[in-house]
Amino acid sequence: MLQEEVVEAVQQGLFSVYAVQNIDEAVTIITGTEAGDRDEDGNFPPNSVNAKVEEQLIKYAKLRKKHAGKDEKD
Repeated sequence: MLQEEVVEAVQQGLFSVYAVQNIDEAVTIITGTEAGDRDEDGNFPPNSVNAKVEEQLIKYAKLRKKHAGKDEKD
């Protein structure tokens, strides 16, 4: 299924192949930090990748909202 050059790179320790069930598993492998699942209150675990992504998206949304009002006045 894999190209021969990929198989050779894996055998040489230059490349790794991981089987994952979902993107959160891949994120955890790639970053070395838990992706994080929401708890019963809808919150991600502190310092998880998903918590950090959500925090950043909230910041961007607030900035966009703040600047949207200024754009309408111009």
